Amino acid sequence: MKVTPDGTLRVVMETRGLIEGPMGDCQAGFPVWNPKEKTLYVTGPNCLRKVVEKPDGSKWVEVVAGTPGKSGNQDGPAKEATFKWPTNRGVVCNPKGTFYWYEDSDEKKGLRKIENGVVSTVPLKFKEKDPDDRFSFSYQGSILSLGENDDTLYINSWWVPRGVFRCDLKTGELTRIM
Repeated sequence: MKVTPDGTLRVVMETRGLIEGPMGDCQAGFPVWNPKEKTLYVTGPNCLRKVVEKPDGSKWVEVVAGTPGKSGNQDGPAKEATFKWPTNRGVVCNPKGTFYWYEDSDEKKGLRKIENGVVSTVPLKFKEKDPDDRFSFSYQGSILSLGENDDTLYINSWWVPRGVFRCDLKTGELTRIM
């Protein structure tokens, strides 16, 4: 949905449709704002898509990372990479234009970084010993949040271990704060 300054509410993408193509014909995903580019991105089935404006003023949706419909956790060139979840609510973009994608980490690949056309994994490690050193994807609320600077994220783990964790992106160290 889009809300204009005058209060008009209008549907711009629906739950069904194309992965790529004219925006009105494409399926919706979780919206992610890129402050560096001042551009809207949306998640898709196992991918990240960008809304672009064509020379004629029409808006189109294009895949920029991930392989639509193919689940996995392969790093590498953005369009060849794979993401585990079809639509992930744990995606944020920092002011530098770097995306972070949080997913279930059975394979210790819970935090993925999309930067300069490449997908990589941010190795996570717990500061203190936890009974189960992995996150479980949460379907409730916001699970990933930007922090006070470009090197900090906050992650909510709904299952095991439960809590809110501060992630130092320089070291991958997780500290339970709540």
